[in-house]
Amino acid sequence: MKRATITIDVHNEHGIVCFEDLLTELNRRHEIEADAKNEACHFILSQGHFDAYRDFNKQQQGQNINHHAACIETIAAWQRLKSRNQIGTTSGARLDPSDGRPPC
Repeated sequence: MKRATITIDVHNEHGIVCFEDLLTELNRRHEIEADAKNEACHFILSQGHFDAYRDFNKQQQGQNINHHAACIETIAAWQRLKSRNQIGTTSGARLDPSDGRPPC
């Protein structure tokens, strides 16, 4: 089993984490994630990529994919190509044929 440690602000004079502190931290982290997803959705729509996103979702249905890990690997691969000056060139390999930016 994996374990994780988090830091939680304590709001009592005894310095003891209480349930309300945990809920506050969980809510804060949820809001960060929700804001990031809303920003990504806004980007997709504002850049006119809704059709591509819809097609992507259709391809992903029913598959058990860790999208976070896939995104990290895509960014890492993009960085490797960028460090070799292969992004944005006509002869180099590209992960995203549109503009050379990482796709996520």
